[in-house]
Amino acid sequence: MATLSSQEALDVVGLVGELMREANSMPPGKEEARVVSLRKAKDLILSKIPDLIDNFWVEMLATRHERSVIMIAFCLEWIQEACAKEPVALMPDAIPIVLQLMEHQSVAVQKASLNAAREIYRNAFAWILRSAKESEAQSVWTELKRIKDHVTYAIGEDYEQSHVGYRLLSYKFVETVITCQTPRDSDVPATSEDWVSSLDFPPRFQFQTRETVEEEAHRLLQTLEDYLTSPDFDVKYVDRESIIGCLFHLAKRRPQYLGRILTTVEFVHGNIPESYSKLEVEGLRKYLKAALMSFLRRSHDGDVLGRVVQLLINLGASNTDVNRARPKWQEVQKRKRSDSSSDPAAKRVKGYEDSRRSASDTAVASDPQALAVDINMKTIVDKLTPNNVIELVLTNMKKLPSTMPTQFNATYTPIGSGPIEGILQHLARLMAVQMVAAGVGPGVVEMNRRRQVGLVSVYFNVCLICVILLFVF
Repeated sequence: MATLSSQEALDVVGLVGELMREANSMPPGKEEARVVSLRKAKDLILSKIPDLIDNFWVEMLATRHERSVIMIAFCLEWIQEACAKEPVALMPDAIPIVLQLMEHQSVAVQKASLNAAREIYRNAFAWILRSAKESEAQSVWTELKRIKDHVTYAIGEDYEQSHVGYRLLSYKFVETVITCQTPRDSDVPATSEDWVSSLDFPPRFQFQTRETVEEEAHRLLQTLEDYLTSPDFDVKYVDRESIIGCLFHLAKRRPQYLGRILTTVEFVHGNIPESYSKLEVEGLRKYLKAALMSFLRRSHDGDVLGRVVQLLINLGASNTDVNRARPKWQEVQKRKRSDSSSDPAAKRVKGYEDSRRSASDTAVASDPQALAVDINMKTIVDKLTPNNVIELVLTNMKKLPSTMPTQFNATYTPIGSGPIEGILQHLARLMAVQMVAAGVGPGVVEMNRRRQVGLVSVYFNVCLICVILLFVF
C-alpha cells in the first residue's frame, strides 16, 4: 500500500467524514442505503488511512445501538475488519461488544456476532503468532479466551436454553479454534480457513506454549466427540449432524485426527438413539456415507482406507460404488513419485514426517475412547473362536425380541464375503464399540485407570505448587 502524503490523507479523511454525515442524515427506513455509505467509508479507512482507525472507531461502533439488524451486522463487520488491522488497541473494546451482541434478543444478531467472532479469532490468533511483544500477545489471548468460554458455555451448560442456529454456529467456532491450535499437515494445501497453525506458535512466549495451546485444542475436540458418544449428552439430531460435519471437515484439514474421528463415526453408527425416526436414521446414514466417500477419494493410507471401506459397506454402499471412488493403485504410486521427484520438496516432506507422526500419536493418545476400542478389539479378536461364537449365539438367542425393532431394519447391513481375518477384525471392532458404549471390557478399565492417573498427577502438581508458595511467603 502506497504511503499517502499529508494532503492526500486529509482529502481521504474529508471524504470519509462526508460519507458518514450522509449516512447519519438519512431518515429511518433507509438502512440499506446507510450501510452502503458507511461501507464505503469503512473501506476507505481500512485501505487508505489504517493509522487513523481509532479516530473513527467509536462513531462506527455506535451503529450497534440501532434497532435494524442490517446496521448491527455492519457494526460487526467493522469490528471484524478493524481488529484484523489493530488487534492490540481495539480488541479490549471489541470483545465485550461482540459478547454483548451474542446475547442480543434477535437470533439473527446472535448468529452474525458468532460468525464475526470466528474471523476475529482466526485473525487475532494469527497476529499473536507474529507479535513481537509478549505483553500485547498475552492481552489479545486473554480476550480470545473470553469468547471461547462464552461459546463453550452455550453448547454445554446452556445447551437447552440456546437457539439451535446459534449452537450449530458454535460448533463451527470450536472447529475453527481446533484448526488454529493444532499443527497443519504438509500434504494438505493451505486455505483461507487453515493457514494459521500451532506450528508457528513462538517458543519465546511464557504465558502459553505450543504444547498448552494444542492441549486445549485436544480437549475441545474431545468435547465434540463426547457430545456424540457420551450417555451424559442427549443432543438433538440436527446438532449431531452438525458436529459430525465439523469433525469430518477437521479431519480433511488435520488428517492426523482422522483415525480417532473414524472411531467416533463407528460409535455413532452403532449407537443411533432409539428416539430417532426412520427418516432421521436414514438421513444420518446417508450423510455419513457421502462424507466417507469423499475421504475414500482423498486418502492413500492403507489402514485408513480399510476402515473407511468397511464403514461404507456397513452403511449400505455397494462394492461397485466403493471401487469407483477408491483411488487406483497406479494413481497412488504416481503421486508418491511426484512427491519425491524434487529433492528440496522431498527433504521438506521428510523433515516434516517426524512432526506429523508425533501429532498423530498425540491425537490417538489424547482420545481415551479410541484407545479403549482398540484394546477391546485386540482382546475380542483373540477370543473369536468357533466354539466361543457358537456359545455367544446360543446364549443370546433367548434374549432376542419377538418382533424385529424398526431401528434394526434401518441400520442392519449384511457382512459381505472376504478374507476371514478381515471379517474377524470387523466383527471385533463392532463388538468393541458396543462394549465401550456399555462401559465394559479391558479397554474401559485402562481408560478409567489413565483418567485416574491424570487426576492424581493434577492433584500432585497443585500440592507441589502450594508447598513452594508456603516456602516463598
